[in-house]
Amino acid sequence: MAISRATKAALKALSYPDPDIRKSYRIVRRLEKLTAGRAKSSKTCKIENKYVTRGDYDIPVRIFTHRQTAPKGVILFFHGGGWVNGNTDTYTSVCMDICEILERTVVSVDYRRAPEYKFPTAPEDCYAVAQKLFSGGLVSGFLPEDIILMGDSAGGNLAAAVSLMARDRGEFSPKRQILIYPSVYNDHSENSPFESVRENGTDYLLTSNRITGYTELYISDKSDLSNPYFAPLLAEDLHGQPDTLIISAQFCPLRDEGEEYGRRLSDAGNNVSVYRMPDALHGYFTLPVKFRPQKRTYAVIRRFLGDDRISDNSTKSWIKLDNAAKIFPPTTSKKDARVFRFFCETAETVDKRALQSALDEVMKMFPFYRSILKKGIFWYYFESSDIRPEVREEYKEPCSELFNINRKDLLFEVTYYKNRVNFEVYHALADGGGAAKFFQTLMALYVKRAHYGEFDGIETTDYDASAAERRDDSFFKYYNKREASGVSFPKRAYHIRGERLSKHPIGVIEGEISVKTLLEKAHGYNATVTAFVTALLLKAIGEGMPVRERGRKVIINVPVDLRQYFGSKSARNFFGIIDVEYDFSKQSDRFEDIVKSVSEGMKQSLDGSKIAKRMESLSKMENIFPTRVLPVYIKDPGLKIATYFAERGVTAAVSNLGIIKMPPEMSGYIKKFGVLCSTKRIQACMCSFGDSFVITFTSPFASTDIQCRFFRMLTSMGADVTITSNLGSDRNVVL
Repeated sequence: MAISRATKAALKALSYPDPDIRKSYRIVRRLEKLTAGRAKSSKTCKIENKYVTRGDYDIPVRIFTHRQTAPKGVILFFHGGGWVNGNTDTYTSVCMDICEILERTVVSVDYRRAPEYKFPTAPEDCYAVAQKLFSGGLVSGFLPEDIILMGDSAGGNLAAAVSLMARDRGEFSPKRQILIYPSVYNDHSENSPFESVRENGTDYLLTSNRITGYTELYISDKSDLSNPYFAPLLAEDLHGQPDTLIISAQFCPLRDEGEEYGRRLSDAGNNVSVYRMPDALHGYFTLPVKFRPQKRTYAVIRRFLGDDRISDNSTKSWIKLDNAAKIFPPTTSKKDARVFRFFCETAETVDKRALQSALDEVMKMFPFYRSILKKGIFWYYFESSDIRPEVREEYKEPCSELFNINRKDLLFEVTYYKNRVNFEVYHALADGGGAAKFFQTLMALYVKRAHYGEFDGIETTDYDASAAERRDDSFFKYYNKREASGVSFPKRAYHIRGERLSKHPIGVIEGEISVKTLLEKAHGYNATVTAFVTALLLKAIGEGMPVRERGRKVIINVPVDLRQYFGSKSARNFFGIIDVEYDFSKQSDRFEDIVKSVSEGMKQSLDGSKIAKRMESLSKMENIFPTRVLPVYIKDPGLKIATYFAERGVTAAVSNLGIIKMPPEMSGYIKKFGVLCSTKRIQACMCSFGDSFVITFTSPFASTDIQCRFFRMLTSMGADVTITSNLGSDRNVVL
């Protein structure tokens, strides 16, 4: 509700007697002492007082601990009051609210105040307490990443200053900070560059005159005004700051400078959220929590901290699965997690903080990816979530389980190890073509944030799709009921057999070759790269087939990106499958003949009309009335049976994700891209970046004979191939 005329008139009247704070601050302190309640523990919150020694002074701190739940972390709180007024007593009720609502231990700092102790005493006191806390010497049982800096007004200024000091001194590293209507600039006169000083500097209790008075009491010398620990907005370099939430107030004179600080932090590559509290005055955060601005503030903070999966004021939205996605939930198993992975090898060690910042930014462009998968009555469906995806150091085998119906987790994950970034996706969420757009954008944003200031003005993506286009269900959009025909199940193909891996869910063998070299070899046979690689795999499989099995066809599944046929920009699933068949009992085993047969077969299968008919046939099954009304507990077994028969007609798979693009200016920071996937059979995935072409084989089998033959054929043609594997030296490929 907007502030009424009567309320504005009352505020103006209260603001009119604007005494010189330089003369009246002692009166304010006496009033605070009279009105401050005693620090008493409650049923929910335990209070204890401690001290942190700095030099010859013991800094008082008050610790608020939640009694009823295990605290989720620690909030180091710096109170407001213009560096002159306020203390731990006047903020006891505020800190108890923070402790109880956010379920975190709160450490409130009673730093020394001006004018008795001028700048930089207050930030140095706060820094000393922070250093003690981050070292584990003040509150035990918490990791440094569990500690959040927080402050309001002058306290927000001190939190920002401590973050800058921590980066500059390198003694500890805050991960998050919450700044509530912070003071971050040095001029609050009529000459201020910020309009909020003129708009709100006379009639809304905190006047620009009072701010100037507080400043003059606080500084030791005029030169302090240009010190970034006094005015953080003046810092020339703002990189390496914590993830930051800034909450400004609509009728606060400090509003615009706080929001500008957020923009500067974001421009420097930090993860920043800025929220303007509507119809709020400076100082509202100290009011009881029953007031609307207070309730909204805690909702915003909970979202920033990841405590609220869905915000208080929003409703959960849901999206049905696309045609291709429907097959994955009922057929996901330990043998095949239905997960694929993009990876990027960078020229230097990965900066986790820059990667997290980039991930937070890219999520704004792909909000659909922030979904969980749930089981409905008739189908599985996606439900929106506020879970914040967090970057982790790699901790499990490639393409391990992401979806579990008993857990409410996101369906993708970003990890890193040394100089490699991994992006894993559950196939129900997206296919390789859609996920590639996400990953390209993520890596471009990462490079930009890791090298602050070097790529200003450079577009990080050429993906110009709208939010609606990115979440588009293109199977449904382009389904033509009249053109759809029935679906026939393939005959049984030759199946590779052998001992399965015990230590790894899949074996990974990665080969890197020059794009130029590979194109020369493929064009020498008048073939595309995909046809050439498919023919090599057919040849490698055929040479190892037992004589008794040569009567069965070798059938290679080749996924086809349907976007190029229908003009779709969807970042979800939109792919089809073509089968490349070869009968070694009737056809020549000469490579020249194999590649010619593959090229001709693929050319026919990739005809636009045939692709459309196959897509429409697959869509028909989900759109007929009997299928729609069957409950999911009947559909699931049916889909499993259909998948079983479909897989009888597959020997192996080859997937070409094509060219991965990055801004040309960033090419020196990226070595290569690659892709791989979970599988129950041998699968080759490939993509290129610059002159680097990476072919990655995944397989559940202990034997690597087929992969060995594949790469040996390449090297016998004069190609240099660099091989890496997760199987160890005893299983590695030797060329």
